[in-house]
Amino acid sequence: MDKEIIKKIFEKHLEHDLFFDKKILNVADNSSQKSFNTIPNKTIRIIHQKKRINPSKIGKTLGIGKSTVTATIDSLENEGMVVRKTDPNDRRKQWISLTQKGEVYHEELIEKITENVAKVSEKHGMELKDLEDYYNHLSKMVEILGKYIK
Repeated sequence: MDKEIIKKIFEKHLEHDLFFDKKILNVADNSSQKSFNTIPNKTIRIIHQKKRINPSKIGKTLGIGKSTVTATIDSLENEGMVVRKTDPNDRRKQWISLTQKGEVYHEELIEKITENVAKVSEKHGMELKDLEDYYNHLSKMVEILGKYIK
C-alpha cells in the first residue's frame, strides 16, 4: 500500500472538511446566531438519516466522547427534539429518534443550509455544472469507500 497517497488523501479530506465547515456551514442564522455546524445540528441530521440510532453510534460517527453525546442528547430531549426508547430485546440499549418537532426542525435546518449554499454559490459565481460535478465526486467517494468498508 502506498502510504504517500494515503497521507495526501488524509490531508485533502481535512482541507475539504475545514473549507466546507468554515466557509459554507459556519455562517450564522440571522435569527439565532447559531452556526449550522454544531454538534446538536449534526446529531439531528444523523438521527434523521438513520431514523433511530444508539448513542454510542452517534459518538463514533461524530468522533465525540460519551459525555458530549449524553449532554447533547439530554439537551435535545429537553427541547423536545428527540426521544429515547429502551430496546425491548436488551434493556441496556437505548435508541434515539426524532420527535415530530425534531423532524420539523431538521427540515427547516436543511432549508436554511440549502439557502446558505445557494447564496454562497451565487455570490461567487459557481455554475450549476460545478455543483453537479461536486455532488458526483462526493457520491463516487462514498461508493469507493463503501466497496471496502461497511
